[in-house]
Amino acid sequence: MGDERAHLATMCDLESFGVERAAGGELRDALLAVHVARFALLDELRHQVAAAREAPDDRLLTVPEAAARLRVSETTVKARLRAGELPGRRVGKVWRIEAAALSRGGG
Repeated sequence: MGDERAHLATMCDLESFGVERAAGGELRDALLAVHVARFALLDELRHQVAAAREAPDDRLLTVPEAAARLRVSETTVKARLRAGELPGRRVGKVWRIEAAALSRGGG
């Protein structure tokens, strides 16, 4: 953690924010610890976002959602569903399209 503190001290330059070197440096150490924790949290969030992008999408989309993803009209999506060109299924009176099918090139 010593290297991180030195790195953060040069990056943040806490003296420019009015944080003086107090006896023992408690305030400075506390602020540096907050910055270290913040960077660790941001790194964890980056990993979670990357994992989510790689995870399969098993959501069922509505016709408007599929049309927006494919950048076509809702009428076109419905026509392609009826023709079997787009994988989907009826749930009651409405169509549902697997999001993963669109990302695999089903659209």
